[in-house]
Amino acid sequence: WDGGNYGYFDTNDSSFFKHCTLEYSRNGALIIENFSKVKISNCNFSNNYGSSGAGINTSFSNCLIDSCNFIHNYSYNSGGAINISDDTYSSP
Repeated sequence: WDGGNYGYFDTNDSSFFKHCTLEYSRNGALIIENFSKVKISNCNFSNNYGSSGAGINTSFSNCLIDSCNFIHNYSYNSGGAINISDDTYSSP
């Protein structure tokens, strides 16, 4: 599959990913761009492949990533598990 792409929304709403399994993506499992509030918790990212951030690739977004597992994710550019660029990132 080609992964999930969140982004370019002009909104202040929040998105939550809880207890998800994202695996075998060919273009990165989760791509988040220009999104104001995203919480990702207790998720498993495995066997994903992508150019940057095979598990999670986020840019210009505000993300909270909590208690997630990243196993066998591969990026041919940067960030095998997570690639963060120009973001606000927090961890509990």
